[in-house]
Amino acid sequence: MNDMDPRQKELEAQLRRLLGSFDASAGFDKRVMQRVATLATTGAPRADLRAQLERRRELVRWRLRREAWMNGITILGLGACAAALLWRFAPEIQQLAASAAWPVDRGLLAAGTLAAVGAAVWFLLKRMETTSR
Repeated sequence: MNDMDPRQKELEAQLRRLLGSFDASAGFDKRVMQRVATLATTGAPRADLRAQLERRRELVRWRLRREAWMNGITILGLGACAAALLWRFAPEIQQLAASAAWPVDRGLLAAGTLAAVGAAVWFLLKRMETTSR
């Protein structure tokens, strides 16, 4: 680019505005280490950090609890859909399984589906108990 190019001057002005307040003079590392040391010796930031950590921990607990409930609701919905499909297509399934040694009963299919959904809900509730502690 040419030194007389207005785009270069505009870019330089923008960079000066953005980076003009940065301190990069000699002894910068030493000054930063002194600030860190003074902050580490005071007790106020530690208490503030503890409060922030507790807030963050509660937020994570709340999110995990919400996720567990949403997973449970999803599994219940899928289980209800599976039960409805099995109830609706039980005769067709029975015809497909006619060559099997045991006959397929609507009640047996519904009970199996409910048992699977119950096991999934129990697992999610146990998982939610362990994450909330």
